[in-house]
Amino acid sequence: MLEFLGRAVFAILFTVVAMSLDGMVLWLLWGWFMVPILHLPVLDFMQAIAISLVIGTMTIQYVPKDLDDKKVLKGFLTYLFVNPIVYIVVGWILHFMI
Repeated sequence: MLEFLGRAVFAILFTVVAMSLDGMVLWLLWGWFMVPILHLPVLDFMQAIAISLVIGTMTIQYVPKDLDDKKVLKGFLTYLFVNPIVYIVVGWILHFMI
């Protein structure tokens, strides 16, 4: 029972961190590109998380091609953490060029 509770708490915290990271990506990219180029309103962080959740429910998310546990976990972690960091770095570089 205690092991299940520990895993549940970890899963909840993991999900909150992943949602916050997705929201941060949207918040930064929105501020860097959508506001100055299209003159759209500025989003606050919570609005960015909410929009990210809506977009996430309407788009295809990570679907593993192989069911090997280590490969699935590696792909899932890459999808959740590495991709958003790459998006932020590339967006940061591009926003100086616009």
